[in-house]
Amino acid sequence: REVGAGDVVEARSSGPFSQFCRVETQPEVAAVFPCPALVVAAQVGDQHRAAGGEVGGHIPEDLAGVEARFRPTSPYAAAKASAHLCGVVFRNSFNLFVSNGVMFNHESPLRPVQFVTRKIVAAAVRISRGSDESLALGDLSVQRDWGWAPEFVEAMWLILQHHEPGDFILATGETHSLEAFVTAVFDCINLDWRDHVVSDPKLWRATELGQSLADIEETGRILGWRAEVKMAELAERLVQHELQDANRADGPVPATDTAVMMS
Repeated sequence: REVGAGDVVEARSSGPFSQFCRVETQPEVAAVFPCPALVVAAQVGDQHRAAGGEVGGHIPEDLAGVEARFRPTSPYAAAKASAHLCGVVFRNSFNLFVSNGVMFNHESPLRPVQFVTRKIVAAAVRISRGSDESLALGDLSVQRDWGWAPEFVEAMWLILQHHEPGDFILATGETHSLEAFVTAVFDCINLDWRDHVVSDPKLWRATELGQSLADIEETGRILGWRAEVKMAELAERLVQHELQDANRADGPVPATDTAVMMS
């Protein structure tokens, strides 16, 4: 439909199934696309623009706050960083209500199997139902801040209700390794992940973000929002939903070779 006066514009783009496939589309999709949306916002309404937690890149000492220098390590993250800065430029240049949400990994059952969380959960459910497959993953030591997507939507709404625009970190404030997430998922189905998971060097990425850390204090102070669902409960919710889906459908979702961990 046409966008009318007073409408709220949500400017976002979904990442590709791999951060390094279709590289030529990343600036267009994640960086260039928000610019027309910003022009629309200048005419008709407020805007929340979603950035990914990976825009911060490798941060060895400090937490990733909105003032931290961007250090993107993939085309996807670089494009997201560009779009974030465009939002700031439009906000300052035209006095727009444009807010950036730097959203760390926010998961739900709606993730496709090309995302590593769904790949792990789907494989675990297949194995619990008799599959003899092995789940191949990359570097199990990488660490992420995993949250529950519906809570992040609530935070986005709060951002748009705030009396002034700004840039906000949306995350749980807790970082866990991929191995810890795998352990939590397999614990939900009473299996030892070490009997079913292998770390395949071919799936390692030279520029993989080793650790994501989020400073959530300012968001909590300004918006009064904190994520309640942490990693262990997130894993349980995803597994339960996957089991229900498998029981309703013809069976679990099929396996996929590769997966990404984008925000």
